[in-house]
Amino acid sequence: MILSAAPIDVGPLLQESLFDRLHACVLTSATLSVGTSFDFFSKRLGLTDASGLIVESPFDHARQAVLYLPKRMPEPREPTFFARAMDEIEALLDVTEGRAFLLFTSHAALSRAREHLFRLDRFPLFVQGEGSKAALLQEFKTTPRAVLLGTNSFWHGVDVPGEALSLVVIDKLPFDVPSDPLIAARIERIRENEGNPFAEYQTPMAVLDLKQGLGRLLRSRGDRGILAVLDPRLTTKGYGKTFLASLPPYPIVRDREAAAAFFRGPEST
Repeated sequence: MILSAAPIDVGPLLQESLFDRLHACVLTSATLSVGTSFDFFSKRLGLTDASGLIVESPFDHARQAVLYLPKRMPEPREPTFFARAMDEIEALLDVTEGRAFLLFTSHAALSRAREHLFRLDRFPLFVQGEGSKAALLQEFKTTPRAVLLGTNSFWHGVDVPGEALSLVVIDKLPFDVPSDPLIAARIERIRENEGNPFAEYQTPMAVLDLKQGLGRLLRSRGDRGILAVLDPRLTTKGYGKTFLASLPPYPIVRDREAAAAFFRGPEST
């Protein structure tokens, strides 16, 4: 048995044990802002008077990638979602000839997708849990037409520059499971303070995770490829605007052929 504990609010602890002891501190990342604001990040870390600056990216997002949001996708809770998602994934893998990260929000979805793609037997598959993270990445980088399936640990800190990775697909918006004890406690704390947990905590956290996941594609100025989010809530729900406003300025396409034409280059049009 393992007993673990985590603070509901890390801000006061960081303020006391770290920030108050420093003359100055610079925090940098590509995924600190929600929209054009650092408010969520600052509040979480207890930074009440920190200044923020959003620096222009070195990447040319309009030239290097498109964000494909397929039309007429069912809601993730609907029984038909998985089949439609796999149809989209199969078609996109054909466009890029594999060379893809398929990122899932649950191990159950990853397992179902693995079984489906394994039966197709068209691409070499590397699956989180079937080897160490470092070994899977090395095999992925050196195997032609490879497809890697991962959950949360592959959304962050993974660097595969070059043509080995040309497609990143995310199945659903990465909202935390509200029944998780720590998440539930943080939600309850916000409610006790008469706040809105979904707007103040769950949505901003999911925004930052989505930015991290999509950020796996462009790792250098020479990278190029397709990003796809299969969750229709990006365009059908009001909070989808918060997600889209927080992403880099990828051109958005709703038609799969438009995504394929971009990937093939100007000579295909």
